[in-house]
Amino acid sequence: MHIQEPVLNETLQRLQARFDKLRFGNHMDKCNDYGPFIGADELKSFKDSLTAQAAEFGATIKQFNRDANNNNNKTNAHGPVIISNAGLSLPLNLDETNGPYVIVLPFRTVKESVEMLNTTKYGSNVSLFSQNVSLVMEVAYLLNAGTVWINSINIERGVQPRKTSGNYKIHGIEVSIEF
Repeated sequence: MHIQEPVLNETLQRLQARFDKLRFGNHMDKCNDYGPFIGADELKSFKDSLTAQAAEFGATIKQFNRDANNNNNKTNAHGPVIISNAGLSLPLNLDETNGPYVIVLPFRTVKESVEMLNTTKYGSNVSLFSQNVSLVMEVAYLLNAGTVWINSINIERGVQPRKTSGNYKIHGIEVSIEF
């Protein structure tokens, strides 16, 4: 998650308040916000990755929903995590890692953010939020991403897939694949 520096602290406070209220439980129940990992191996891999990256890269890791964390032996649960003070080289940022986490990456200028987003390995979807809609519309067309959302509204790009986020289609021009 890229957040512009002038609104970083306020956005982090709001994000933390929201994460404090997330509900853990059966993922099929629409009243719950997130569910358990598929297996104990996946959970262990996620925990080991968090621990190693915090130690190696100096990232700050803040966990939420301790009830889910304390119950993980029975349900393979792990509460959501906010990772901050981490750079672009953080392995969780470079690889597709399953888990309830968000990496917060501050930026100063829009140009800097576009460069960071376009140099990432993955780029299936990007969500942009701003009060300046004309600015984010301009940024949307500068991004090398398959689908761009602006203030929760999908902007059809029509060209997919992008980068190495898989060989699939979310929105845009219909195609038929023969096997």
